[in-house]
Amino acid sequence: MTGLAEVNTRKEHRDQNTQVLTVLHVEDDETISANVKELLESEGWAVETLSDGALALEEICGNTHYDLLLVDYDLPGLNGLELVQQTRVMVHRRYLPIVMMSGTLDEPAARQAAADAFLHKPQDIGNLVQTITRLLREREQDA
Repeated sequence: MTGLAEVNTRKEHRDQNTQVLTVLHVEDDETISANVKELLESEGWAVETLSDGALALEEICGNTHYDLLLVDYDLPGLNGLELVQQTRVMVHRRYLPIVMMSGTLDEPAARQAAADAFLHKPQDIGNLVQTITRLLREREQDA
């Protein structure tokens, strides 16, 4: 079996054996947001997208379940570093895996804010699925 049939079979197998992962993606660039959403949904993951840091903070304060937070640095309302820092002090989000993507920020600043991973945009978007999978696997092992 090759090609599309093999991809569909693998996806069906994955769908039957795993829960749908939920990702909150905070990104104000519509093109990147749409591309990332398409990429992650092709993995069978659910993606909620917000374009404003302050609105994302309100959502994160709530009780909606998310398996991962994916954050841009340059956001209106509240920048990504501030969003990560405020997320880390919430009892119910303290251990939520967080990936920061930015074209302007450097990795040490993201790590200092307590992001679990940092990807440069746009060049590292191709590593996103692998990075998310690794972080979720690490969280399972730590649990």
